[in-house]
Amino acid sequence: MLTFQVYLWLVIVPNIGIFLGMLTALSILAIIILITFYLINSYFVTDLGARRLNEEEKEALRSTQKWLKIFIILFFTSVTASIFFPSSEQAKIVGLSYIIDHSPQLKKLPTNLIEVTNKYLEHQLKEESK
Repeated sequence: MLTFQVYLWLVIVPNIGIFLGMLTALSILAIIILITFYLINSYFVTDLGARRLNEEEKEALRSTQKWLKIFIILFFTSVTASIFFPSSEQAKIVGLSYIIDHSPQLKKLPTNLIEVTNKYLEHQLKEESK
């Protein structure tokens, strides 16, 4: 169980922010491309709205609208999720504190070493809060 907690807080959680950032950037790119495609198909292909759309063109626009909604929802979801995930330093501090609290081997260490580690973690928290 301790190994999974270490892996979770020291490897997975710090990299979720990077993943969410990339997901946000890709969704922005997809939104821009889909809006451009929609505008080109709905206005410029139809001679600025002078002629009616046939069924294939209407289906293409419906499909574009569907994908546009999906990517807009993905964008807002990834931005909202990135707000609530800890930064990589915070995740590492949480992971280290979990290891210190739940490892029986670490309880056998000298108190000086534990105090130095606590001072380091407090220093990291002060640095991050600035």
